[in-house]
Amino acid sequence: MNILAIELRLLRGLVAIAKAGTFLTAAQQLHLTQSALSQQMKELGERLDLILFERQGRRAVLSDAGRDLVVRIGPLIEQIDASLLQSSSAVQRVTGLLRVGATQTYLRSIALPAALEMIAAYPDLRIDARQLPAQRLLADLLDGEIDVAIFPETGLHNSLSQVTLLTERLAVIGTPAALLDMAQIPSLKSLEGYPLAVLNRHFLMRQNIDKQARQDKVKLDIRLEVSAMDDLMTAAIHGRLLAVGSELASLGNTGLRSMKLEGKFLSRSAVLYWRRGRVLTGNLLSFQKTVKRISEELACGV
Repeated sequence: MNILAIELRLLRGLVAIAKAGTFLTAAQQLHLTQSALSQQMKELGERLDLILFERQGRRAVLSDAGRDLVVRIGPLIEQIDASLLQSSSAVQRVTGLLRVGATQTYLRSIALPAALEMIAAYPDLRIDARQLPAQRLLADLLDGEIDVAIFPETGLHNSLSQVTLLTERLAVIGTPAALLDMAQIPSLKSLEGYPLAVLNRHFLMRQNIDKQARQDKVKLDIRLEVSAMDDLMTAAIHGRLLAVGSELASLGNTGLRSMKLEGKFLSRSAVLYWRRGRVLTGNLLSFQKTVKRISEELACGV
């Protein structure tokens, strides 16, 4: 068995099949015929003296040995590709497609302004901007469905690189009349007795509000739970409820005021995430630079 004679194209083919799930899809992605890819996998198995695939009905699926090999060589193939691409001047150009994801508030306040600015500056650039929940964004990043995402910090992830864009305190948001008799620096304690609108319990923000309320021994009068920050702003603008949420969501709405809340758990950070080891293309570098500047400007106003 001459391992040194194994060509990189054979290993790329194996990784492509693992990612695509079928020989046909992988062959299309590699611009090969299905029979040519099958022949490559036969050659790779013979050179390694391993059974890489097993039959399940009409389908050939990875064997345990095949899956183990993919786990070990997949990251190495990505590193090789990254090194080769990073050496190319073409990768530095801002062109082609950039797939961006963000949660609702961060899409509106950070990602979309950055996208519009970049599109105006780079005529050959296209951007696919998606509004998704944080957990879906995390999954799509890991699966390679999107290139970069902005969502609230949820801790370190071994497979992702990240940079904090800004940190904001949660705020009580309402009409000027509704906030007229609020304390200068309100806390959850000062909200007792007020009818409130908040996000539902699926959101980390709401979980932190509940945690702060328990610590402060406060019983909040939560009258409305919603699943989007925009809906909180709609509830607040009616004047009958105070909203507890992101101050960024109220920016630009002249009918609303916001006041930051004191409390250990009442803050969150907007974080930019991308897959660790990913090539820092011109698209991604330009997006990082633009969102950092926009975030710095926002941080001065919240």
